[in-house]
Amino acid sequence: MSAVEVYWAEDEPGRGACRLPESWHLLIWEGQGWRVPRDVNGYEIRKGGFSRAAFAPLETSRLRLVVELREGSEAAILEWRVR
Repeated sequence: MSAVEVYWAEDEPGRGACRLPESWHLLIWEGQGWRVPRDVNGYEIRKGGFSRAAFAPLETSRLRLVVELREGSEAAILEWRVR
């Protein structure tokens, strides 16, 4: 794999608490622990489309998405792609 894409849900104002996250990043499993992928090219946060992070090609058996929420809000993922 060499990229992940996340489509974040966002409610209309006054219609729910889901907002785009403050930030996010990916962790990959390497042997006996989690680490950040090398050479990551940004962690986009896009409204109404896929937010992308690209990195040097790698192989892993496990992924973890770490999300920092905006204060007083929730987050939801509509779709998560691994490329």
